[in-house]
Amino acid sequence: QVDNDTIWNETHTSTASRLAAGSVTELALRVAKGELKNGFAVVRPPGHHAARSTPLGFCFFNSVAIAAKQLQHKLSISKILIVDWVRDDRHHWSPHGS
Repeated sequence: QVDNDTIWNETHTSTASRLAAGSVTELALRVAKGELKNGFAVVRPPGHHAARSTPLGFCFFNSVAIAAKQLQHKLSISKILIVDWVRDDRHHWSPHGS
């Protein structure tokens, strides 16, 4: 079940969503390991609106949350700061996490 904006609209959505989440995770791991100085993942579909079990706001997986969890699991990083600086990005906020 998804919101009105988030439509599973074609045969490649699943693959594209997984590749986007994997790319964000891989970038985060490489930066955390010091292999890269920094990075910026420009991926589609985006991921920051998706909740734990609900696609939302054109996002099917929360790529940022997945990457953070992998940093904790694979590199034992205990503290991770996630900053979402988009000023007017409230249209899909959920108290259950996004």
